[in-house]
Amino acid sequence: MTRSEIAGEYDITIDMVDPRWEPAWTVAPQQLGPLIHARPAVDGGAPVRRLETTKWGFETAWMKPGQPRPINSRIEKLTGGMWRGALNGARAAVPMSGYVEFYTAEDGKKTPVFLHSDRPLLAAALYAGKQDETGQWQHTFSIVTRTARDHSGEIHDRMPCFIDQRSPFLDHWLSPERPENPQGLVDELTAESEKIAPTLTSYEISRRFNNTRTARRDDSTLLDPVAD
Repeated sequence: MTRSEIAGEYDITIDMVDPRWEPAWTVAPQQLGPLIHARPAVDGGAPVRRLETTKWGFETAWMKPGQPRPINSRIEKLTGGMWRGALNGARAAVPMSGYVEFYTAEDGKKTPVFLHSDRPLLAAALYAGKQDETGQWQHTFSIVTRTARDHSGEIHDRMPCFIDQRSPFLDHWLSPERPENPQGLVDELTAESEKIAPTLTSYEISRRFNNTRTARRDDSTLLDPVAD
């Protein structure tokens, strides 16, 4: 999508779309991906949505060098531990056309499968901020996952928690305000994600996708179906 299209699709004013935004056909951990979050309005009105390109791999200021930067947050653990703070005020969503999982084919090789729906998807996420060497704040994110169900459950045991972009719950999830009932918010996310799960289907894609060093982010053919 272009900047204008992404703004229209997700109800974001064009000047709040990161000028670095460009579509990517593959995003690996520690690479940049799109993140939608909301900021409090200056005039006290409704929070304003923003889309920025952000590193995939949750990193806080207190993490030590070499400590893992989680790419996924298990929904069962959001109300405690390292996720509690982000759940209380740093919730976000990752727009995507779909996501890739792998299964082991008869030849013993990992084979990628593209899971998608009939419309763009929004995966719930949590983000963190950390100042770089220049003093600028940089965000990182982690995608919220749940036990896979329906078709996704036939391929992998976990899946992203998707939110319908037309659902009133999306504003609630993106709100920068602290939730009165964090567990209640998690329960709502669980219920919302169960509405999207049955809509997902899949097809096999090229094994070129497997190699993150050679798979080009701008190569749209990576997600083409493999011919029978």
